[in-house]
Amino acid sequence: MLVNDTLWPPIQLITLATGIPGTAGSVNNYNSHSALKALNESGFDTFERVEYAGSGSVVVRESRKRTTVNQNQ
Repeated sequence: MLVNDTLWPPIQLITLATGIPGTAGSVNNYNSHSALKALNESGFDTFERVEYAGSGSVVVRESRKRTTVNQNQ
């Protein structure tokens, strides 16, 4: 996200705003998708429109999906 002409990762913004780290030891409190969702729901504009499935999970467009490579080929 762009804040005062500086690009910030969504997790870092949520951490700075709430004081809750994205990860603490081996515990994941939230990830980039949930941070973007919280920022969008709070009225902040992000660079990409985030779409949600009926279940509330983030819909990843085909163009953004990562491909996996089988190392055993």
